[in-house]
Amino acid sequence: MVKALDQANNLSAASNQASGVPSALAVDVTLVVTAPASTPGSATLYIAGNQPEICSWCNQHTTKLTKGADGKWRITITWPEGTAVEYKYTLGDWDHVEKGASCDEIGNRKFTVAPSGDDATMTVEETVKNWRNVPPCGA
Repeated sequence: MVKALDQANNLSAASNQASGVPSALAVDVTLVVTAPASTPGSATLYIAGNQPEICSWCNQHTTKLTKGADGKWRITITWPEGTAVEYKYTLGDWDHVEKGASCDEIGNRKFTVAPSGDDATMTVEETVKNWRNVPPCGA
């Protein structure tokens, strides 16, 4: 409810009661990825995961990252604050998914969307150690 004062200091009657729920803040999430030196020069990095913007665990992968002048790969995706994101990086399909330092299986990467500071942005910096079916993790 709201009451108002006019210039003569007269208080108005209360307004009707209202309520609302704020919508989730849209956050621009930038993923910055350092790929292993073994990444083929002609390769493109992709992200696949549990959200529609990252193809909902599809195969062949469709969400491409862009390689910057610094050699790191990037993509910016907008998600509502509080979204739980689960994903992996690939070279386009599950036969070329990321692997650990010893070519071991690794769990899905995860984060919950939360803006940093006063702006609606978030940066996630990550390193891929190896790729399945790319030396040293197979041919």
